[in-house]
Amino acid sequence: MNKIRYHFDNLVSKGTGPLLALLTSVTLVFVLIVGSTAFFLRTDGAPYFETLWYTFNHVVDPGYLFGEGGETVPFLILMTLSTFWGVMVYSLIISFVAAALNKKIQLLQSGRSEVFAKNHIVILDYNESVPIMISELNEAYDSNERQVVVIFSDQDALDIHQHVRSIVPKKKQLKLLVRKGNIHLKKDLEKMHVDDAQSVIIASLNDVSTIKTLLALKQTRIFDASTPGHVVCLIREKKNIHTAKELGGEFIEVVYVAELKSKILSRSALHPGLSSIYKNIFSFVGEEIHFIEDKTFEGQSFKDLLLTLNHTAPIGLIKAGKAHINPPAETVYGAGDALITIAKTKNGYQFQAAPPVDASLWNKAPYKHTGRTILTIGYNTSTPYVIKDMESMAGDGSHLVMLLPSQASLQHFNESHTKFRFESITPHVDSTYSRSVLEALDLPRFDTIAIFANDDVTEEHPDSESLMTLLHIHNILVNAKERPSVVIEIEDAQNTEALAYVNVDDFLVSHTLISKIMTQIAENRFAHQVIKELINDTGQEFYLKRAEAYIKTATPLPLHMYKAAALAKKQVMVGYQPYQSEVILNPDFNEVITFGPKDRLVVIALEQ
Repeated sequence: MNKIRYHFDNLVSKGTGPLLALLTSVTLVFVLIVGSTAFFLRTDGAPYFETLWYTFNHVVDPGYLFGEGGETVPFLILMTLSTFWGVMVYSLIISFVAAALNKKIQLLQSGRSEVFAKNHIVILDYNESVPIMISELNEAYDSNERQVVVIFSDQDALDIHQHVRSIVPKKKQLKLLVRKGNIHLKKDLEKMHVDDAQSVIIASLNDVSTIKTLLALKQTRIFDASTPGHVVCLIREKKNIHTAKELGGEFIEVVYVAELKSKILSRSALHPGLSSIYKNIFSFVGEEIHFIEDKTFEGQSFKDLLLTLNHTAPIGLIKAGKAHINPPAETVYGAGDALITIAKTKNGYQFQAAPPVDASLWNKAPYKHTGRTILTIGYNTSTPYVIKDMESMAGDGSHLVMLLPSQASLQHFNESHTKFRFESITPHVDSTYSRSVLEALDLPRFDTIAIFANDDVTEEHPDSESLMTLLHIHNILVNAKERPSVVIEIEDAQNTEALAYVNVDDFLVSHTLISKIMTQIAENRFAHQVIKELINDTGQEFYLKRAEAYIKTATPLPLHMYKAAALAKKQVMVGYQPYQSEVILNPDFNEVITFGPKDRLVVIALEQ
């Protein structure tokens, strides 16, 4: 008996198909036995097979009770038993089918099914950065374009889908699929058809998971020259960059988080307003980076395109697969090249006749830099790199004062970098959010105050301390005659709403910006070259420079005059910033403006 139960349990575990086969076999045996018995009980001499058919009809149609002759009481009892058997068979069939359908629905909801798509975007792993990426992709496509985005992780697919939709509105141009599986297994990755993807984003938060995913991807064809896609991944430890690049070769774009954060933070701290430029162009909302291929550009120099294109701001060229930001003015746009621009839309540019230029108004004097007095508050692992970058931009005779939360952070800073070019570095170890400590530092004497998120916070979110620090600084400086520029690093984008109640010149939500940059690179891998160039110490970078450094007189002039003056200094003008106002990128260069002594131009230049 136990053996029979064992074999029956095995059969049940195999699913609906074997159960239906068993039920059919048992029913046929039942019809054969009952029909054979009924044949001998009939009095009308009906053929054997007719009796079997009669019995079968009672099983398959429980309402079939009458219509034949020769019925005896035992015969009717057998037919009634057949009817009861038929009711039971139908009940079991319905339950089997319902169970199978429910199992299939659960399978689909769990995200275990295969994805059949091409030129789609696959995001591997799920965390708080992924909804930001989905939101960016929502903006990347207009109503005439369609894109499939697949989120693949080991978390519950239904929960992920509901979480994303609670943050990101649904748009018809973006079809979101969520699947569940192991991002470190080749067979699971192949179900996502990564070989046919436009790009694959590895969103893992630690390098070990990223490297394991790359090892699994290496077993697919995503890194073959015959496939259309590329891989984008984040790396947090410098020692792991080489491993990631070695695995992906020329088909991977590795984003080094510490370098990216440090360079953007250092530039934003010394030039309030720059982070708004980064947030703008490294996003699909507002003015963004576009790559334009247009045969009408062929034969024209970069200077010609710069001065004759309006409603788009050219910043460089793609030649032979390499990005050149602010190339020599005589560089000619050739066949197969692309123009790198900053604009709202890719095709919104207009040609105009080269405007007249009065070179006598140009201010050809070199730009002078003065020393800076900088205060940094707070500490995390990125802080030493930020300070190193600050130093290269601050000018000679600059002084640095640091307010650190612990001796451990001071020791880490001293071990990270031993050689600095600051005139002096003065560290203080104390509470970074104590008003009395901040008042003792004499805040009005500083040119710049940079607030970093502490990484040793255990009970509260680091933003809580940073915002408390900012509130104290606001209250201390509220009546000060000279007010330093204040820049803060925020980790949670939701906390930026609190900044509306205090004076802050600039803020940076680092993980949000990095997520947006990852999405940009996933859409077009040339974007990585452009971004690295724009934040590299030795490359062409964004600067906010006084407008009077380009035109001698403060009179009403069209913006193209300033563009020409910047070009004479081998710089590219892409916008301007009125004093204490928002940065304006890609303006109408025919607009006539009178700049004051504190108004600035947004330029791309090789050096300050």
